[in-house]
Amino acid sequence: MQCIHNNNKNAFVLSIVLWIVAAILVGVTAIAMFSKDSVSLSTKLNYKLQTRLSAQSVLEALKFYIATANYDNNSLINANFTNFTYKLPKKIVLDGRSYMLDKNITIKLQDTSSLVNVLTSSCDTIAFLATTPTQRALRHTISGSIADWRDTDNMTRLNGAENPTYEFKKKVTYKARNSDAIQDSQELRLINGIDTIPQVQWQNLRKMLYYGRTGVINLALINSYYLSFLLQIDNSYAKTLIDIRSEDMNKFIKIVSALPKFNDGYMGFYISKQFKIEIVVNKSGARSILKTLIDFHPTKQYEWTTESYNIQ
Repeated sequence: MQCIHNNNKNAFVLSIVLWIVAAILVGVTAIAMFSKDSVSLSTKLNYKLQTRLSAQSVLEALKFYIATANYDNNSLINANFTNFTYKLPKKIVLDGRSYMLDKNITIKLQDTSSLVNVLTSSCDTIAFLATTPTQRALRHTISGSIADWRDTDNMTRLNGAENPTYEFKKKVTYKARNSDAIQDSQELRLINGIDTIPQVQWQNLRKMLYYGRTGVINLALINSYYLSFLLQIDNSYAKTLIDIRSEDMNKFIKIVSALPKFNDGYMGFYISKQFKIEIVVNKSGARSILKTLIDFHPTKQYEWTTESYNIQ
């Protein structure tokens, strides 16, 4: 009997020990898994930090590059650009195309004189860019609605929209701004007509917009379709002017300046030195996107001023 009792006791003790060992193993496994997850999380955060630092480093290089470049309407060429961590291309064309610094870093650089300022551009210009040639009815709606959004009264124009339209259409109501001071390009998306265009069309429009203090449209950088609209000329003639522009800029300037619809108050032929910059850096699944708008003025006390800055 005593032997059986001792055996039961030993078995009980053994089972307790096994349970303790199992608990320890579970704990060690959990700690190991947690540690692995922590290492993985730490690594991802480290890569994210590296992409941010890389994007900021590229921006600092760009500031020097642009501020010391020789400017013309087609390119920025910097003869003194050397010894930077991220070597930029020797030539950056100002038409919004992306240039690869390497397979993981891209830059998009646009002079704002080729873009549309939402603060100063006419309602017709914004409506034109927001629509396709087949959307003429929508174009009139957008133009009228932008005019109603900007004016100070509550009188609805033909094809326009005032407060009752927005109160009726939206679950969360808002009112027309009734002021010229549109805050940024995103605000346009609230306006009647623009709020109905497809997302892809809206994204294409946003690429052509900016918010800033300058407002002169550079005719030396825009396409024939936009040129024909601004100068109120036939599109085929606009294409002919584009060909002339590529061969002889001075001849292009002389011809365009003599056209009846040319207005030197908001049309020009030279870059503004205000740049919309987007830098994208990828590393091991992490990505940082830096967007900024910078004014360059090398002759003043400060070589540049930052109008906006956003990094994600």
